[in-house]
Amino acid sequence: MEKQSKVDLVEGLVGTILRDMIQNLEEDRVPAGWDSVELRWWITDHFRPFAILRLGRTPIRNRARYLDYLNDRLIGGV
Repeated sequence: MEKQSKVDLVEGLVGTILRDMIQNLEEDRVPAGWDSVELRWWITDHFRPFAILRLGRTPIRNRARYLDYLNDRLIGGV
């Protein structure tokens, strides 16, 4: 995958998530009592399904490169 394709994918996913979350905030769907702790949990919970759904039907942990990915994250600090 080329660098610009990677940038486009990240911008597209994050942009979609950002728009959806802001819409939820503007429509008062987020509890008023939530502070930065709950909002951080919500952000984490919101990103996971968006990213995973885009992978299709293949379970992530069954993909042979998953362990390589985890290693790259650990070594590279990403």
